[in-house]
Amino acid sequence: MRIERLSKGRVEDFLNYCRIHKGAVDSSFLYEDDLKQFQNTEENPTYLAIDENGKVKAAASLIMDEYAKRGRKSRFRIFHSEIEDIDVYRGLMNQLLKYKEGYDKYFIFIPLDNKKLQSDLSQLQFSAERYSFILLRDNSPVASVNFPENHEIKNYESGKDEEIWCMVRNTGFAKLKGSETPMSPDQVKRMMASDDYLDGGP
Repeated sequence: MRIERLSKGRVEDFLNYCRIHKGAVDSSFLYEDDLKQFQNTEENPTYLAIDENGKVKAAASLIMDEYAKRGRKSRFRIFHSEIEDIDVYRGLMNQLLKYKEGYDKYFIFIPLDNKKLQSDLSQLQFSAERYSFILLRDNSPVASVNFPENHEIKNYESGKDEEIWCMVRNTGFAKLKGSETPMSPDQVKRMMASDDYLDGGP
């Protein structure tokens, strides 16, 4: 088993590995739109574990974009191994630690049912910082809401509401661990222009 930096010739192998295993990890940055936009640059340091047959058996990739730099926190796009061996994770992590200058933390979200990865990362000195949950709503009727006078709910308007959106989001997330870094209007524009944006969703 060898650990190597992602090369141009291996990009598609890496993307396919992400597609195969995204169900076992946090898939926030593994949607097809994200993978199509992936670039093998210094903003996305990526390493692979390759077996003796040249097959990708593990992958680790960091996101070190402008938002991460401002918050001094880099997050993992993926950190996954098909091989149940802590040394594979340790080998990948040792390579990624080369990029720690300017960052206080590396962080990752792990599904609660992935006990093996939780255990492996605890051995690499990762610790739980917060828990996130998804709320599912049944199909019961939506209750009516009475708004104060001169108040209403309106759809987000691109090119007009970015600063307001940021004010609300940044105020609400200012003390949420992992999301304290304020978002900028330019980030909101890029988010709304992505293929997985739901019209009227924000």
